[in-house]
Amino acid sequence: MLKMNKKPKGKLTDSRAGSPAEKQASNQDNNLIGNPGGNSNNNPKGNLSGGPAGGGNGSSSALSLYLIFVTSEFKRWVREPLTRVMVAYPLIFGLIGRYLLPYIEENTGLVIALYADLILVMLTLMMPLIFGILMGFAILDDRDDNVLPAVKVTPLGLNKYFSFRIIMIFICTILACLFVILFSAIADLGTGRVISIAVLASLAAPMTGLFINIFASNKIEGFAIFKGFGTLLFFPIIALFFTDFKELFFAFAPGFFPAKAISSIIRGDEMMFLSYNQYIFWGWVYGIVLNLIAFRYFRKKRKV
Repeated sequence: MLKMNKKPKGKLTDSRAGSPAEKQASNQDNNLIGNPGGNSNNNPKGNLSGGPAGGGNGSSSALSLYLIFVTSEFKRWVREPLTRVMVAYPLIFGLIGRYLLPYIEENTGLVIALYADLILVMLTLMMPLIFGILMGFAILDDRDDNVLPAVKVTPLGLNKYFSFRIIMIFICTILACLFVILFSAIADLGTGRVISIAVLASLAAPMTGLFINIFASNKIEGFAIFKGFGTLLFFPIIALFFTDFKELFFAFAPGFFPAKAISSIIRGDEMMFLSYNQYIFWGWVYGIVLNLIAFRYFRKKRKV
């Protein structure tokens, strides 16, 4: 809970004065509510809604806070070295598919078309893993910096705060998947199917971030959980080498259904155990259920 010191009338005081810990907490709260420069004197009443002190339209204040939250989140991604590199991954993987692989094919005689589904699956499934880690570590940062108690007193509240973060990371992952698939131009999947696959693959991002925070209490444990989720990428890749009922042994991995959907387009439905539409449908069902379970356990574990 934020505590705002009452200031004598006509006298300005620096609310950030105090111990280093108090300054850090103040800076975190200012980042959350989007107070430029971190100067709390501009908001003496502690108005966290982003609107005028003492009143204003509630819906516009909430919308303003959402925009501030998005801006603050992108600034955080760009500011920290680790997240800055991870945000650049979609561009890196897109460039690999667009230029590096054709160069290798031209100089080695390797026929990329024979492995198109395998390559495209590896590039695409990295996107939800990357953005899921971004979400997971951002929440870990908020927990470490005690930002969440401050969020409780804003119009967002914790439920809306986490819901909005999930939606934001989901949309970013969809855009990243679309970029990697379309820009790499490894195979022509069709615009409609590319969108369906991008949405399906992106369902793994929120659950990754939530599971990191369910099992991890700090960043060190978070890295360990991240490595565990990284190993799950191998199962959809292995499943590509099976086209009968044995592929279902790998269906527990979130990336299984988008991987098989990509493969069904490139190889053809007649070569697969299920059809493209079945992979998409059951993948959406499975992904939504996993996200609901993850969110439920996250709320229970972290008392949201």
